[in-house]
Formats: sequence, C-alpha cells, structure tokens
Amino acid sequence: PALFTCASLVGEPGHTAVGASNGHIYIFGVDYMAHTKLEAAHLGGVTAMCLYNKAQLVSGGKDGTVAVWATSDLAAPQRTIRAHKKFINALAWEPLHRGDAAGACGRFASASKDGTVRLWERATGRPVLTLSGHADSVSSVRWGGDGLLFTGSHDRTVKVWAAAEGKLVRTLDGH
Repeated sequence: PALFTCASLVGEPGHTAVGASNGHIYIFGVDYMAHTKLEAAHLGGVTAMCLYNKAQLVSGGKDGTVAVWATSDLAAPQRTIRAHKKFINALAWEPLHRGDAAGACGRFASASKDGTVRLWERATGRPVLTLSGHADSVSSVRWGGDGLLFTGSHDRTVKVWAAAEGKLVRTLDGH
C-alpha cells in the first residue's frame, strides 16, 4: 500500500488531492470515502502539491519533475517538466495580486533537495529563473509581499529574494 505524503485542495469544493509514495495522486471527497486515482505522474512518489485559483494543480516528485494539471480534466497532466536534479520539496504559486490585468499570476516556484529554487511560467512551463545560494536542500518556498520570495533550507537559513530579478535581498541565519 502507498503512503500518503502531501495534500492540497482541488478545484471542486469539498475535494482534496493527496499525493502518494507510489507516484499517484488520489482525489477524495469530504462527504464520502471513495476516491479517484489519477495517472501516475511521478516516479518514486509525489512529494509536494499546490493549487492555483481552483483551476490548476502542480505536483512535484522524487524524480525531480513537476506536473501541471487542469482541475477541470485530471485524466493526465497538461505538461510534465524536468525541473530539478533531485526531488521536489515544495511548490508555491505567485499571489494573484501580483498577476496580469486579468488577475492571472504568471509564475510558480519549485524548491528542491538539489539546493535550488526555480521559477516557472504558468502558461508555458518554461523556466524563468534559478535561485542558487543555499548550501543544502531547500525545504520550503513562499511568496511574500512586494514581489519577495522566501526560501528555507536545511542549511538553517532563510533567504529573501527579489523574485523579478532573482536577486538575494537578505539571509536570515541561526534557525
């Protein structure tokens, strides 16, 4: 049996996506115990997931890939990206208020055991920036105000980045 490794809301109210060690994602409804098993998107397990505007779900795996899913059609990923050399630890969408005139955010970030964070175009899956500077696995990534991106690492630092330029703004030590 697969171990459940991460979870995220999905587009339909009352439904949760759960990533598993077998590379599959399962969709559970809160009102019933039945579930839907999606196509395996990752080899070696799903390690991170994040929902965007109820319309897209991104998942990351031990194989270093990121899969982008449309929540309206979960039969297969829209695209799979060879994102990192080691497994994905965390994913985060750019906040909606940072988006374009239509309110669509343009990017998401992936953090990896390879010590890097990469920013990706939502629409195309193309890489935008690679943030390097941590000495160990990057375990968390979160967008903050004013276009800042915060990354936490096993090197016991939190780094604050200006996401538009990929410039390191500050390092917080001693955590």
